Amino acid sequence: MSAYPTEHTWWSVEDGRQKTALLHELALHGAMDDLCRGIAVKIVSGTRPNEHEERLTRIHRFVRSLSYHREPCEMFQPVAQTLVEGGDCDDHVLAQAALAWALRYPFFVQPVGNELDPSHYTCQLGFPESEHPWGGPETTWRFSETTPIMTPKGERWAPFGASWDTV
Repeated sequence: MSAYPTEHTWWSVEDGRQKTALLHELALHGAMDDLCRGIAVKIVSGTRPNEHEERLTRIHRFVRSLSYHREPCEMFQPVAQTLVEGGDCDDHVLAQAALAWALRYPFFVQPVGNELDPSHYTCQLGFPESEHPWGGPETTWRFSETTPIMTPKGERWAPFGASWDTV
């Protein structure tokens, strides 16, 4: 698979449900990218295979460190591009999900607000590793929000495991 930059494709979605499904598919595709896989392995280097929460916390921290910027119009960029240039909330979701899935940790792309017209996207990451991106009955899920929240005191970040509405 080619590394960054990758080919851009125009996508058209009718509603938030289609967008959520597309984001899920793009994350699966992004996990196969050589750059994504290489970064995922580097992120978890030095951890033991059973240190699942530490590994996912490192992924969360890494994606949170990527540049966050709003887009003038909604675009879905390749995961490799987000890993290099940053992106908006759905780009960060794609990066997190792809990094997690590259290590076979399940993920769930989660719309916030009206599922037909979400105001935001976040994700949940699960452990232990799984053969299925949506996990199984043994999967433990954690919120993984990487979008900064503006408060009267400035930007705040949700720690791994916390959702936007609990910060």
